[in-house]
Amino acid sequence: MTMTLDPRKGTDKEMPVCVRVRIGNIQRYFLLPDERYTTEGFASIINEENRKQGKKRKEFDDFFDKVRIGVKDLIENDEYSPTDFMEMLTTKLNGIKKEEETQGMTIYDVWELVLKELTDANRIGTRNSYRDAFNRFKTDMGEKVPNTSINQNLIDRWIAKMQNPKDGKPKSQSTIGIYLRAFRVVVRRAASMGVLLADKIDLFKGVKDVNRRGDRKEWCLNVEKMTMLYEFFKKGEALDQEGKEKFAPQYKERVFRSLGLFLFSYLANGANLADVAKLRYDEFYYSHEQKAMRFIRQKTMRETDGVEVIFPILPQMQVILDRIAYKPQRGSLVFDIIEEGMSEERIKDIVSCENSNTADRMEVVMEMLGMKEKPSPTWCRHSYATNLRDAGVPTEYISTMMGHTMTSGSTTTLNYLARYNMATMIANNSKLLKNNDVNAEKKEKMLEKLMSMDADKLAAIVKLLE
Repeated sequence: MTMTLDPRKGTDKEMPVCVRVRIGNIQRYFLLPDERYTTEGFASIINEENRKQGKKRKEFDDFFDKVRIGVKDLIENDEYSPTDFMEMLTTKLNGIKKEEETQGMTIYDVWELVLKELTDANRIGTRNSYRDAFNRFKTDMGEKVPNTSINQNLIDRWIAKMQNPKDGKPKSQSTIGIYLRAFRVVVRRAASMGVLLADKIDLFKGVKDVNRRGDRKEWCLNVEKMTMLYEFFKKGEALDQEGKEKFAPQYKERVFRSLGLFLFSYLANGANLADVAKLRYDEFYYSHEQKAMRFIRQKTMRETDGVEVIFPILPQMQVILDRIAYKPQRGSLVFDIIEEGMSEERIKDIVSCENSNTADRMEVVMEMLGMKEKPSPTWCRHSYATNLRDAGVPTEYISTMMGHTMTSGSTTTLNYLARYNMATMIANNSKLLKNNDVNAEKKEKMLEKLMSMDADKLAAIVKLLE
């Protein structure tokens, strides 16, 4: 926790006073209302030797203590994930309204309020997810659920309706979990505002679809299956037993494009599709002889800092680029997912659609290749981490290359120096696919033997080769 100035909402001259709370790679800014200062003015107030500012300093201290107490209360309950912790803290500090303001409000009004706050905060992705959950809730449960009916039975009935809808496709376990987590935030906000009874804050404690933690570990395709997918992409055709193409030309192009994006995301350090969509042929790409790329990983739009993620362009990735990417041009986008000048909200919508289309087409590919999994682009990230771990790659390397290592301050991003050299990155990331070279195993053993030799023996071998 730090009391500081919020550079996101101010000018170069004056910025709002805030308490910044950071947990891992998630941070929130809690603003002190109607207080804006220059850096010099703020420093003058917090200087304990400046007694003239004692009254204003006490206001700052009181606000800091308010946030500190809220954090302390929540820390004592260790069941919250970092994201849930921040949501609860935000609700605790910002969600309390005067009783007269909440009279007559329904759970629907609170949901609308949460959507508006997310829009105002430019948290477009989260807003869209909560909006989808809201629409699903109204479709399944109607638009007149009274506040007194918000209970465990209602949650169970909603889950059942999502699992067995009267019309349409059942919602996946993942989607149900996302919708329930959105509803949990709304219920907790309503309880903190007095719209619902205070005990509703703990309503979701026993709901498995919300509190499940380990299920994503199963979202993984092993190296053998990823290699099968790459070989299928490289072949570029889907023939039936008579040797005829199964797909119509236009659909075939879409299927292989989605497969290519899926494989590229996996090989690009498990990048999500939003990061892949924003990739550019920038100066870093050219300064590294077109052998590496980078992107700034910001898991949420509200984060002010990002982590620069660098990945080598493996030969298999170059095959994908040659087939489905734009031709290299300085400063231009790599893929055709988004267009220049699009707003963040529009980009979120397009990436969401691309994710959905990719998942649908991957299901077709997997079935064609005789695999039962139904992977979405999210699997790329889990597969990258799991497969490198199983190949014996150090956890520290995996974490760093996935952008998990956060640094403080706003000087991260472009001046960041890769912790691992190109040779190390290529050696580790090459383990993501099987090497079908018949001599690969012999080469690997030979390299291991050479690496175990001392300097004198290596020098003697080099001398013989000269």
